[in-house]
Amino acid sequence: MSTEKDQPLHAPSNAPENQDVAMLQAIADRFDVEWDAEAKAEAQATMMEFREALAQRLGHIIDFHFSRLASLFYRIDLDERIVDEIFTTLPQREIPYALADQVIQRFHHIMETRRRYREAREHESDDPPAEESSPDTPS
Repeated sequence: MSTEKDQPLHAPSNAPENQDVAMLQAIADRFDVEWDAEAKAEAQATMMEFREALAQRLGHIIDFHFSRLASLFYRIDLDERIVDEIFTTLPQREIPYALADQVIQRFHHIMETRRRYREAREHESDDPPAEESSPDTPS
């Protein structure tokens, strides 16, 4: 049985999956993950492969640049309580994967919020401006 994480990143004609490509590239850029989202999408790379690459990068940051981790998570507004829970409850080998899942989930939420905001702004601009009339002006 295949899961969402095993699905290809995108198909050229599927707009939501194109958003996944943009999201993954944004994560890769923010966390310095070696990942060319468009090339990987063309090669039918899976979300699981991206998760693995991100987890490896997070593991490296944990091992060698731990102080940078808080700054990265702060910038994406990742809930500190969730991060603390991951570090205190999971075995060390699972921590990078759990953090990768949280980062992907957070970026998905960020991208969805931006999409909704953009759509709301587009609908506002589609509405004709209401004519303003002051009470003193005869109609």
